[in-house]
Order: sequence, then C-alpha cells, then structure tokens
Amino acid sequence: MSIAEAAARSALESVVTRLRESGLLDAIRDLKREVWAVNIDRYEPEELGDTPRSLGLLTFENFTQRAIRRYEHDELERVENHWKIEGLKVTTPNGVLTFELHGARIVGMKVPPAERRAPRWHRFADWDNESNTRLDIAMENSRVLGGYTTPYPGQGVLADFHANLGHLPGVVTNFLYLWAGEFTSPLTSGWLAVPAMGGHPFAAVAPLWHDTEDDLPGSTRAGKRGPIGPSYDEKLATQPSIMLKPRPATEGEV
Repeated sequence: MSIAEAAARSALESVVTRLRESGLLDAIRDLKREVWAVNIDRYEPEELGDTPRSLGLLTFENFTQRAIRRYEHDELERVENHWKIEGLKVTTPNGVLTFELHGARIVGMKVPPAERRAPRWHRFADWDNESNTRLDIAMENSRVLGGYTTPYPGQGVLADFHANLGHLPGVVTNFLYLWAGEFTSPLTSGWLAVPAMGGHPFAAVAPLWHDTEDDLPGSTRAGKRGPIGPSYDEKLATQPSIMLKPRPATEGEV
C-alpha cells in the first residue's frame, strides 16, 4: 500500500465514523430505503415503459427534494423525520445534492444497475466520462494526495511509489456516497468512497450499510405511505362533476 492510498483510507475511516456518530448515516440510509421502496413498488417496465434509467432519475429527484425538506424541517415531512444533526449543511449547487459535515463534503452516485448490490468497482466508467462534479472531486483528491493516481492493472505498489515520489499526501475532504437497490425488492446498500484519477476509479471504499430481509418490514411500511396523507394507490378516484343543461321544452310538453 502506498502512502497516498494509506492517507485516503485513513480519511475515509474518519469520515465514516463521523457519519455514524452524527446520525447522518442513519438519516441518509432511512430516507434512501423509503424512497426506493415507494419507487420499486410503482416501477412498471411492461405496463408503463419504465426503465432502470427512469427509475434512477426518479429516485434521485425524490431523494434530493425530501432530503432538503427534512434538513429544512419542512412541514411536508413528519416532524419526527426532521434532521437535527449538529454541523450539517445540505445544499444543491448546480442541482447536485451535497452534504457538508465537519469539513467533509459528500455527494451521491447510484451504482450502475447491472452491478446490483455487489459492485465491481473497477468496472465503473472513467471520471472523464462522468459529471463535472465527480470529475472535479476525483481530480482534487488526486491533487491532495500528492499527485497520486490509482494504479492500472498490473501496476504494483512499487511502481505507484516511484510515480509519486517526493509528494506527501494531504487530508482528503471530498467523498462520494454510492448506493444500490434491488429491482425485485426494497433492499438497498450504501458505501463511502474516495474517487481519484488513474486506472481504478477509487483510492478507497468502505461499506456503510447492506439491507437484509430483517430490514424490510419497517422500511417497506414506511415507504408505502407518503409523508402526509394517503399514498398514491390509496386515494379515491375523483368523481367527475357533470351538470346537464335542461333541454328546452317543445310545444305540447309541460
């Protein structure tokens, strides 16, 4: 392990601890479970032409809006679900949901659908082909880590050491939380990662949560109903209000 990789892992472990102790990890996990459960329940590729892409976009929008609501204590979210996390700042620069907590900046990314909840990290696309936000994070992390680039297949630690010789790593402050969900159930999983430039997309990855069947009852019940009022499939159909215009009387009618 190179000194840059060791620095990335140390920063990652520190932030994971902060997420757990602050309650932000539970907040992200619980909302992600709830949103995914609702959207999987109404996912209908055959009937409505839904696709994994449309499902991912819908979940992104739902999660973003409701995270902001919970952070801002919006009345559209139940009071008991409001986020009261010391030091947390939630913003959406350029439409990207961003968590800032005690010096760490965290943005989200969905694992490609084909990977399900067992992602092969090396199969992720190059950051050059991703959003500007993710590319900027990877570039900044490589810079902070002393010009570090993750090794390519077949490149060992020794080659990595010589490539970064003389550049001591600093402290990483930019992270991605990655999440994945099953298409046949509300099960979800999450990870925290340090993106970097090079032959591998991440300098370090740590697990955050991995749902089991025991987690389903509570999360499923929570996901079946919106924050207020009945869910979409429980609402009564609207009855049309029709007024018939009186037919004019003809000769001979009373």
